[in-house]
Amino acid sequence: MLELVIALAVGGIVVLLTHAVTVTLADAAERVVRSRVEMDSTANALRSLRQWLLMVEGGSSRFTGLPAEVSFTTWCVVPAGWLERCSLVIAPDTSGGLIARPSLGEEIVVLRGVPRRPFLYLTDPAHGGTWFERWGQGVTVPAALGIVTGQDTVILRLGSGS
Repeated sequence: MLELVIALAVGGIVVLLTHAVTVTLADAAERVVRSRVEMDSTANALRSLRQWLLMVEGGSSRFTGLPAEVSFTTWCVVPAGWLERCSLVIAPDTSGGLIARPSLGEEIVVLRGVPRRPFLYLTDPAHGGTWFERWGQGVTVPAALGIVTGQDTVILRLGSGS
């Protein structure tokens, strides 16, 4: 009888340990999936932002750049699959995320961990370039947009020119 009780106790301990390991592995797998989804979302958002910035046309639309907000006209893909002109505003939100708000489509979180004034504007890339904190409203566009993050600066080219 004592041997049976000991065998049941050992079996119970093995079952409890197996359950604990299984729960730990399931939690780790869930964290990996959440991390992958967040990384994919950020990569897709940056890809959309790059596309919008490359389709900015100088001379035919207004571009306004402030330290805390960028607004311009570009081309957006509509659900039917073709391009239509749309206005776009990019600005940080209260949680430290950088939000892109196109007039056609849904707003997206482009980056996380940005300061309240994340934007810089490159006028001429020659000899290291000259960066400005503001870009006045006009028909010319900067050569590139710099987005300052907590760790680095993301530099994105504007327009299709070289």
